[in-house]
Amino acid sequence: MKSQLLKAYGLVRLFDRTIYDNFGKIRVLFIISNLLSLSNFIPLISKMKNISGIRVFITIENNEGLSFPEIQSLINTDNICFIKANSAVFRKWHYAFTTEQSYLYFKRDITLAFSHHGCAFGNADKNSKENCYHERRLNNSRYSLYFLNSYSEVNKYQKLIKNSKQKKFLVSGLPKLDSLFNRNKSNDKDFLKQQNLNPAKKTILISSHWKEKSLLASLGASLIDHVLSLNKDCNVLLIAHEHLWTRFDNHKLFDRLIELEQKYENFLFITKCIEHHDIIKTADLFICDYSSIFVEHCIVDKPIIFFDNRDYNFQDNTVKLLFEEASSPFAKIEELNDLIEPLIYKPAFQAAERKAVVHYFQDNRGRATDYIINKILEIGRVSGPSSNKWQDI
Repeated sequence: MKSQLLKAYGLVRLFDRTIYDNFGKIRVLFIISNLLSLSNFIPLISKMKNISGIRVFITIENNEGLSFPEIQSLINTDNICFIKANSAVFRKWHYAFTTEQSYLYFKRDITLAFSHHGCAFGNADKNSKENCYHERRLNNSRYSLYFLNSYSEVNKYQKLIKNSKQKKFLVSGLPKLDSLFNRNKSNDKDFLKQQNLNPAKKTILISSHWKEKSLLASLGASLIDHVLSLNKDCNVLLIAHEHLWTRFDNHKLFDRLIELEQKYENFLFITKCIEHHDIIKTADLFICDYSSIFVEHCIVDKPIIFFDNRDYNFQDNTVKLLFEEASSPFAKIEELNDLIEPLIYKPAFQAAERKAVVHYFQDNRGRATDYIINKILEIGRVSGPSSNKWQDI
């Protein structure tokens, strides 16, 4: 009886797959897990929704401060359908895109497509108890189609990729970076004008990851206070990974930063941003840590001061060297005294090294969105490795 039921179930899935792989529009679901996944998918959603052969749907998983109305306020949602996660698992999709570990278990055959939320790889802490983000995703048996950032990434994880016989790997680049590569540099200072900050002044942008060895978690608000006290004639902007506020009890740090914003007219603390490229492209100088936003700073192509936390060990020595050669290191707050002023007036300093970082971590620079969409149209209606067309990809 059990074998007969399984056989019947298999026939139903085959019928379902055959119908949807041959008729109708390409059905694409975007799984939004957090602000990072949303920022990466906005370029894809915005272009894909206007293609007549594709139907675009959005669902929210984990709900880390996100809602459908908020997404609607950020992008034009014409031709986009919103669907609850508990309903999405029963619907038919050809592709479901995610940047995170998804816990949605779909009942019908599907191509679960993975795209990164960040630019870099190999920059995780070697001593961390957690497995590398990239290795966890590449080892996940549920993903079947990967859009990777660069051929350097393919080379680094070549062994894992070779052992994944049913999976397909394509080098696309990161969609959210297209706007940064293709930007009109004459508009780089527009955000400052919108915030009533003087665009004629030099701008320092400070960014931080969220884990315990990151810039803000290690040095706290004292770092910001010090930079502000030394650079009253500069605009100072601060952005941080959203998890710094959502996964740790950092109320004291948050409140102290708000106090500093009230104290200094030239300081702007951006507490939540989905699209931060308008912010980072204003910078004349960056102060940052090991976060993959380092690569985005290199695309903007202005000098970088790097927080060299001696307790942090890069997983990949090649990546460590790339970060170090494209920046000027500091370990203690007072070491910034001799770095900020000379570097902020030398925009070309270490420019070649920054370019090397960009080329290592990103291919299809400025064309990632179009590459992915063109590939989806080229592959067409396919429901993962079970589809007859899968081996042709």
